[in-house]
Amino acid sequence: MEKRKPHIGMFGLMPELYRMIPELEKRLSVWVDEILNTIKGFATVTYPGICDTRELVDSAVTAIERSGADMMLVFPVTYAPSFISIRALSRVKLPIAVLNTQILCGFPSDAGPASFTDNEAPTGTFDLTNALFRNRIPFTLISGYSRDPGMYREIEQFANAAMAASELRKVRIGVFGYPMNGSGDFMIDNTLLISHLGAEVIYLDLSELASEAENAPEFELRNQMEQDKKLFTIDKNLTTREHEESSRMEWALRVMFKRYGLSAFTYHFDALARDGRFKTLPMLAACKLLADGYGFGGEGDVTSTAAVTILQKLTGSADFFESWGMDFEVGAVLKNHMGEGNLNYARKDMPRRLVRVPYSFGGSVEYNAVPAFSLQEGEATLINLTTSPDGEISIIAAEGKVPDFKPITGVDSPHGKFKPDTSFKEYLSAYAQAGGTHHGALCYGRKAHDLKMLCDILKLRFTRV
Repeated sequence: MEKRKPHIGMFGLMPELYRMIPELEKRLSVWVDEILNTIKGFATVTYPGICDTRELVDSAVTAIERSGADMMLVFPVTYAPSFISIRALSRVKLPIAVLNTQILCGFPSDAGPASFTDNEAPTGTFDLTNALFRNRIPFTLISGYSRDPGMYREIEQFANAAMAASELRKVRIGVFGYPMNGSGDFMIDNTLLISHLGAEVIYLDLSELASEAENAPEFELRNQMEQDKKLFTIDKNLTTREHEESSRMEWALRVMFKRYGLSAFTYHFDALARDGRFKTLPMLAACKLLADGYGFGGEGDVTSTAAVTILQKLTGSADFFESWGMDFEVGAVLKNHMGEGNLNYARKDMPRRLVRVPYSFGGSVEYNAVPAFSLQEGEATLINLTTSPDGEISIIAAEGKVPDFKPITGVDSPHGKFKPDTSFKEYLSAYAQAGGTHHGALCYGRKAHDLKMLCDILKLRFTRV
């Protein structure tokens, strides 16, 4: 899935009174162009200009809303009275950030009198933020010197979070079969997902999956299998027929993804095995779809599917994570499951194997074609999506790293470890006390700050452990 640039709608603010100083407006316009050009390096920008009247602000807000922007960046370029903008901003549904910056980095003694009118932004900023606060309009303040790369990184982070929020409103999660019975930690009211995240859950007929798999075009199957030979060292115990059966599952899923507009999916192994029409599970497909940017959660778990999808939309890459075991020597949680994991996360110094693994839980499934690898070392963030006691969706996040870890001998599945920054026992306690579940999502990089921004936009509870 191709990740687009975030779309920022942005307008400046100044008082109509200052139009009487033409040299000021000219200096400010040159400065604003410099800021715009920097932002255009990482975002699509809609910029109606600098507004000094209520009518101009109304027009700018309307133009930004019609442009399909992910967020609105309001920029007091000098002093500006809040009454020219607060009415228009009170009806805005987009996430709002207020940019608090100025031309000068500081005020030396020889700055000169022009520096006072040219660098008067805080007077307009705090007039505006006070009005937003008193009208209960959510906003984020981004402050910094206009040539400081750190300020632009923060704008980009907020824009990416706003874009993720926009994309989540288009998400459809397909459930094949039914959730695993008895696992209470990932049961959720799907109405909460669509009202808080915007993500819709749909339940799909296994008959359709079976029919598409059976009728998969032979030439498409050959192409998929040839691609697999480039991706994997294929186990000699996996026959061509068995490899083809897994490829049929992949083909069927991709067809149904297009047909129903899915961004993510989940299935329960027992639902497919008990159905009677499937000899294998779509584990190979899940690994490849995760690598392509789609969401996935195991065992019919919509919550972990949503968590993986959140990271896919926010960071461009994510993996399904089951807290399988504990390594007290390293201070890390062991990630493992039946055979699903993001292929892009495999160690680069070892071959990815495609292994035939017998299936022993009953039903018609006899084996699975499973990609076997361990995770690449690197800084990482682990998240969990759950429901709080008062019914709110909650995101739990921990930063740490994936330590250097070669595959466990005889374990034919994607597996690895996550080592939190905090004391391991403290992490385990904090995660449990926050309501963390046994399924979650992992991405590389330190993304807790980005997640906090996203949660603020979506009005989700955020807990960092």
